[in-house]
Amino acid sequence: MTGDVFDRSDWWDPDGFTYGMRQLLNPIRIPYIVRHFGEHHVRSVLDVGCGGGYITQALSEAGFAATGVDHSMLAVRAAVAKALKGGGSRYSVADAHRLPYANETFDGVVLSEVLEHVKDPGVVLAEAARVLGPGGVMVVTGPNRTRLSRIALIWLAQEWPSRVLPRGLHSHEAFVPTGELRDRWKRLGLVPIGFSGVGIRFRRVPAALAAILRLRRGAITYGEAGAAIELAESRSSAIAYLASARKRL
Repeated sequence: MTGDVFDRSDWWDPDGFTYGMRQLLNPIRIPYIVRHFGEHHVRSVLDVGCGGGYITQALSEAGFAATGVDHSMLAVRAAVAKALKGGGSRYSVADAHRLPYANETFDGVVLSEVLEHVKDPGVVLAEAARVLGPGGVMVVTGPNRTRLSRIALIWLAQEWPSRVLPRGLHSHEAFVPTGELRDRWKRLGLVPIGFSGVGIRFRRVPAALAAILRLRRGAITYGEAGAAIELAESRSSAIAYLASARKRL
């Protein structure tokens, strides 16, 4: 992924914002990934843009043969250090635009919160499709490019005084719309098998707002704030989505 903000070693530090993203996103994206991989008998998985190994490690613990790749040596070292304690997952430094694997190597590929941070999403998707075997499943998660996502993820989360994320973390123009993702999958020989939106249950909104305010005051860590904001699958993908597709046999 591009940008120095992810080239870091503190991925498993509860005070860091990346760990907050783990606590926020893993409870919704891991069950989604496991469900879709399980339905299609996926065993070997490549996590592209793995960062500190949040997804790779979770999939390894769930019984998959999980491999993670990232452009950042610091991130990969953090992932390896965690894997040595928990076991199972494997990691290497690699460019998502040019993956160091033969064609049709994996049963499953994950691109989670990745496409909006790379130089050329089309090339990254093509590489992911290349290393995916026939009948294999690709899962992509990320923000949608809509007016609502600009308000929520750019203006409120990054730019206004209410911001809790680093400025420049996201560029709205880099978000991949669901329609574009579907079109690219079609050209690459993949058939969509699942699309879900990401949102917050109405009853959890007060708790989410309270967590953000406490985080702003320094009363809780990013990890605690992320855990307090409970995301859920939604019919609306206006802000973000979880998507899966299967490669044609």
